[in-house]
Amino acid sequence: PAVYRRAAFHAISESTRDDLVRRGIAPGRIRVIYPGVDTAALTPDPAAGGRRTPEPTFLYVGRLKRYKGVETAVRAVAVARARGCGLRLEIAGEGDDRDRLVALVRRLGLDGAVRFRGFVPEADKRDLLRRAWAVVLPSAKEGWGISNVEAAACGTPAVAADRPGLRESVRDGETGLLVPYGDPAALAGALMRLAREPDLVARARARRALVAFFNVTCCNALVVFGIAMIPSGRAAILAYTMPAWAIPLSAWLLGERMNGRKLTGLALGMAGMALLLGERAAEL
Repeated sequence: PAVYRRAAFHAISESTRDDLVRRGIAPGRIRVIYPGVDTAALTPDPAAGGRRTPEPTFLYVGRLKRYKGVETAVRAVAVARARGCGLRLEIAGEGDDRDRLVALVRRLGLDGAVRFRGFVPEADKRDLLRRAWAVVLPSAKEGWGISNVEAAACGTPAVAADRPGLRESVRDGETGLLVPYGDPAALAGALMRLAREPDLVARARARRALVAFFNVTCCNALVVFGIAMIPSGRAAILAYTMPAWAIPLSAWLLGERMNGRKLTGLALGMAGMALLLGERAAEL
């Protein structure tokens, strides 16, 4: 569209970039920079060997929307239990699909195997990620699949649908398993494999190695400099980094004491302004 002809774009995955290109955005104006996670807060359980739940328990974290495919996970639990594997599923999140999913759980007789936790605070989410045998994300499509990376940071594998976005946040056979979308039997097979091979669940080193590339601070810096490398993209830096520099600038003008974080934010704002002014001067 004409209104975007000089705009710079930050895509959170290769599939998102491809989607933008299909919508008419020039590939040269797009930079793929994956979202990061807080690798200082999200870590494996410090207890030796971790503390997984005694029974094989899997976790879904996210909104309860129909396109998220949580129904497939519920049906996979029913398939696995019918095959003699007593695994469980915990569902953390809220959304307009909850009532339908609760009714499905009751209809399948899974009240004792599937638990709805609702919204959980960050500390509780970290504990759930650490204790789960794997996270499950059977969505039809995701821009990225941040919960897969959060799980990897906690040393926990992910089982996800082999769909755009998700296949980028899960390295099949290394940090987790990919299964066909919308196939409860295939998903049940992957969950049963992990339930029967706890050594696969315990291999946290490869998952943490993946997450080293997705530290939130590094990824945010890459966004700023990635957009800066796109012609006429400098103005986007000021908008993107506004939370980082506007508050420190206000504090400085009000004479408040500046700490390292505020000084860094102020420096980001000044760098962005310098790039923008330099671009405008070159156009004159």
